[in-house]
Amino acid sequence: MPPFGDRIANLEKKIAAGARFIQTQFCFDLPMLEDFMRLVRERGLHQRAHFIVGVGTLGSAKALAWMANNVPGVHVPPALLARIAAAPDQKAAAKQVCIETIQALARIEGVAGVHVMGHKNEDTLAQIITECGLREHTRLHCA
Repeated sequence: MPPFGDRIANLEKKIAAGARFIQTQFCFDLPMLEDFMRLVRERGLHQRAHFIVGVGTLGSAKALAWMANNVPGVHVPPALLARIAAAPDQKAAAKQVCIETIQALARIEGVAGVHVMGHKNEDTLAQIITECGLREHTRLHCA
């Protein structure tokens, strides 16, 4: 994976070549995404392509740690991992984090939507979509 600064240059090349939407990996680190989107806005890339941020939930801190260690581009802040690990119901805590993430993404200029992902987790994902209040955010779309 290229260093953070190089990602914006690579992204700019893709958009110049004709990309009209960009989809990210799972987002668990909001400050990192906010920094990324600030750089996107500085170059006006959000006006040339739609940015769809990957979100989702996993059933346990162990599964989240595995993803952080094995899926390129996924960063999980240690405090978030600790929050889920300490919860009496890790699945419920992870669901709540996903809801909070979607709500925060709705406030970031340049984020056009979210891709709610999860394997064999459709019922929980449907609950997240309903509970996050996405319907009230007409600017943000869900895929």
